[in-house]
Amino acid sequence: MEVKDNALEYVLDYFIHQQGHILMKMQMNRQDTRIRNEVLAIAKDQFALLKIEKKDIERYLDEFEKYVWGYYILNELIDARTISDIKCYAYDHIRIKKNGKRQDAEVRFRNEEDFRRFVSMVATKNEINVSNVNAIQRFADYTSNPDFILRFNISTAWLNMSDVPFIHIRKTPKKKKSVAELVRRRFMTAEQAEYLCDKARNASGMYFTGKGGAGKTTLINALLEVIPPDKSVGVMQEEDELFSSTHPDMLFQHVREVQGEGKIQYDMEKLARNGLKLDLDYYILSEITGCEAAAFSIASYTGHICWASGHGQNPRDGLMKLADYVKLATGHDYNDCLKMLTGIEVCVFLKDWQVHDIEEVTGYDAVNGSLIMRKVELPKPAGPPLEEEEEGIGDDE
Repeated sequence: MEVKDNALEYVLDYFIHQQGHILMKMQMNRQDTRIRNEVLAIAKDQFALLKIEKKDIERYLDEFEKYVWGYYILNELIDARTISDIKCYAYDHIRIKKNGKRQDAEVRFRNEEDFRRFVSMVATKNEINVSNVNAIQRFADYTSNPDFILRFNISTAWLNMSDVPFIHIRKTPKKKKSVAELVRRRFMTAEQAEYLCDKARNASGMYFTGKGGAGKTTLINALLEVIPPDKSVGVMQEEDELFSSTHPDMLFQHVREVQGEGKIQYDMEKLARNGLKLDLDYYILSEITGCEAAAFSIASYTGHICWASGHGQNPRDGLMKLADYVKLATGHDYNDCLKMLTGIEVCVFLKDWQVHDIEEVTGYDAVNGSLIMRKVELPKPAGPPLEEEEEGIGDDE
């Protein structure tokens, strides 16, 4: 194969292996025209050294820009608002989740080497070290796309049975959906929305349960905006999925990992414990999956208005799993753990990106060792949620 056929690959390899520091500088200063011009000038010189004709260099530079400043053949998938997840299993095996439905993507890398190079480029420009020592890396790109935060999960060929890298990109919208928009899209009914907004303002606690992608984060994000402005709110989360630009007294914190060593510096448990020391009215954990449940149960039992999410098959199952987490984290008797959750007044079960069931916790049954729960009878959405025509994705964790 002629050098000309591999010109882009040669130049990309040159940047990855010899000019990685420039790529990192570019990543940290994406809008800096001077750095952009510097990178393009170096690339142009490299193409010239490969004896590429002047009439072809501009075409190669255009491909180079898409690769370095964007995400190459995945750019259109990343820009598409109806796509929430992109998974690359191999150079010719790319899957997407579009409007909540999994399907094959209509793009592919040139070959296996092209795919491996792409994974290396993604890691390099995001200042991530991918190696056998760091065979799994999770990180986020907050700046390259105007509409989405891109969350990456990369595992190396050394770890995967396929002997090729795996890369998963989850897109988190930078603009949240309002309560009114969720009603319009049949995520919930107007009656459910009115009830939940009232409870967001007045309930002693709320828990949101369902499987991954059910819509838990979407709903919490919408309800954050109806919390009274005179209340102090602390939000602790794994990643920056919950946010607000309108509430005057809302603190957001996220987990911080030490890159390169695979050790968590500030995990959810530490954030949750620290939240107990803050002057908060609302104490919110994005998702409970471990020892942070101990601090959450303490906050709920001592008068904070507590919100959290977790996996479950119905409202009661979700709260029972939460009690399991509390037991594992504290060592307390299971029944005592259930009692500590009586401050969770409302439990919302979501399924297939819709509010499916709502139940209220009305007390604790000491004889049977269970929470006393009452189903809230409200109209449910008539039909499946409306798909979007490139207006926003309808899927979250």
